[in-house]
Amino acid sequence: IRRRLSGESRTIVSIQFAAQFPLYSAARTPPPGNHQIDLEPRVMVGRGGTLAARHVFVSASTAYRRRNGAPADQFRSDVTFGMDFNRRFTGMVQYFGITGLRNGTPFQTGGNPNVQSDFDLYKAQLSMVTRLLSHTRLQLGWVAAFAGRNTGAGGTLLAAIWRGF
Repeated sequence: IRRRLSGESRTIVSIQFAAQFPLYSAARTPPPGNHQIDLEPRVMVGRGGTLAARHVFVSASTAYRRRNGAPADQFRSDVTFGMDFNRRFTGMVQYFGITGLRNGTPFQTGGNPNVQSDFDLYKAQLSMVTRLLSHTRLQLGWVAAFAGRNTGAGGTLLAAIWRGF
């Protein structure tokens, strides 16, 4: 559920509430998740403008993910800066952060050190978006985990298709 709060201001402020819950049996082996309910209120802010005669935008959000069960609650944040290079190409620099609040119950890891109930993960993403058709865009980029606690490090290529409707 998302609601815009800012009226007609150039700075957009919205709130969002999300709930996640399992739709599988707790006895399923192997389990596809941790079988808990997550509740997440989020505040989002965004603004567009012009810089060096180019359209730019910035957006940021912050959330608190409350979890019942073993995983720790989390503070989540993200920031995006984008710039249109021309009518077809947009570049984006993004930050994504997850900070575990150290209130989780330890999992039985079964020898996998990356299975943790409490972790921090901070990632940076650099990507380019191009228009393929009037309502379809392609995003290509690189995502790198640059810091964290109780999680694996690494990077990955990113490919996404955006479809407007």
